Amino acid sequence: MMARISLMLAIALASCVDDPGGIATTFARETFCPDARVHVAPVPDLALVASEASRPHVEPWHEPVAPPEIARDPERMKLWTAKRDADHDAWARQRELAGRRAIQTTPIFEVTGCGGARLYVCHSGRHAFQCVPIDSELSAMTSIACKHGGAIRATRDGAIACTPGEPPIDRAACVAACPNDGDCTSRCGGDSACALACAADAARCRLGCESSAREQCDASGLGIFGACTLMARDEQSARDAATRLGDAAATYAQAAARQKRLAAATAEQQRCSDSCRGTGEPRAMMTCLLECTTTARERCEGDEPHLDWCEAFRSEERALQQRLGQ
Repeated sequence: MMARISLMLAIALASCVDDPGGIATTFARETFCPDARVHVAPVPDLALVASEASRPHVEPWHEPVAPPEIARDPERMKLWTAKRDADHDAWARQRELAGRRAIQTTPIFEVTGCGGARLYVCHSGRHAFQCVPIDSELSAMTSIACKHGGAIRATRDGAIACTPGEPPIDRAACVAACPNDGDCTSRCGGDSACALACAADAARCRLGCESSAREQCDASGLGIFGACTLMARDEQSARDAATRLGDAAATYAQAAARQKRLAAATAEQQRCSDSCRGTGEPRAMMTCLLECTTTARERCEGDEPHLDWCEAFRSEERALQQRLGQ
């Protein structure tokens, strides 16, 4: 069965006229392009690649150190080294296998005609290929990449090449490296302001991943195939989330700052008012109290005049002014 599938793949990749899955006919019908002007060609350098976040995890290799009693004995050290080398070979095979599983073997085809271009990915079935537009296969966990590394470059006329450069950004792995709710909870404990600020930072981190991936996709030219559309939508969703959390964190921080100013102003007014009690003469005492209240009101408001939180100071200030006939 595997040999049959491999043969089908080889035939499809070697020929441009087989029209796997009828993609030329579909393209011609949907774009109103005459059949004779539609061309199908395999793109063997490209593949769908799974995110590192979805691959089997392989721990980094940690070079072991031989115990002193073995290191001093050449014969024992030889046996220990052979075991170490065998362990390293097994680890290298495991890592290579994880990398191979990330690259899908489903062939990719390019269809061009009448100034348009599309990419299709074709899955082999029991009797034929089932081909779908490549953008329907893309997600944060699956992207288009060069099979052997490098950057993708697509021109306006649909020519695609793999060139030296940075491979596509692994969006899922990038996002996974950003702080999550658990990180914020452990970092901030019960501090709500800290937790909100941490969540806002995490949202900005995720937005950075999505924006970088979308910008890279646009620069590669893959946008002409619709391969950047999903990234643009995910970027907008990440931007909306970052804005929402950023606004919430800013609002909470502002409220906390106001509460702190109110508490400080109230404490200062109390200390100042206590010092006024010894002035003796009633008018002098009320004048002193008015000065204390005005200072407290100004401190409470800060750079936000007429702040509602400070209304108690303003009411007391007006009452003292009326009593003094001001």
